Amino acid sequence: MREANKFNAKYVVFIGGDEFNRGELNVKNLSNGEQQLIKY
Repeated sequence: MREANKFNAKYVVFIGGDEFNRGELNVKNLSNGEQQLIKY
């Protein structure tokens, strides 16, 4: 998160172990804090 803030990123993608096993990832909008779960 610090790196994303340092580069003024608008979104961050999280892929944890459980999410990876389920074929999902989390996308977080840094301007409003909303998160969206996406299946791939």
